Amino acid sequence: MEASQDKQAPSSDAFVKYKQAIPETNVKFEMLPLPGGTYLQGSPEKEKDRNPDEGPQTKVEIKPFWMGKCEVTWDEYDQFIYQKPPPKPARKGEQEFDAVDIVTELINRAERSLEKSVAEGPGKSAALTAAMTAAAVA
Repeated sequence: MEASQDKQAPSSDAFVKYKQAIPETNVKFEMLPLPGGTYLQGSPEKEKDRNPDEGPQTKVEIKPFWMGKCEVTWDEYDQFIYQKPPPKPARKGEQEFDAVDIVTELINRAERSLEKSVAEGPGKSAALTAAMTAAAVA
């Protein structure tokens, strides 16, 4: 194992790979620095079999960024999806949600419906499948 793999999140001016631990868990993931650069997006006008939607060519600049070395594991995802969101301030009579809160709430509702329908027996599976699909897509 390389020494740099054991480093925790580096300072903001360091651009080296590191491992990040999810607090209060044994779950870790490795982050890799990807250098920025420029490239030409689109195909040349005179390219054989070029489609009209492949141009015009445009110079694109990508700033340096970080990417996980591997795809997100189920252990990592579970830490995200089942986390208890911190309380958010809301005005009197209003409830605030961000996109993650809404999806999490829909999934939780679908799971509760699934548990209830399993307890009640067959007959609700089509409606429940639709609810689970809607929650997963949202």
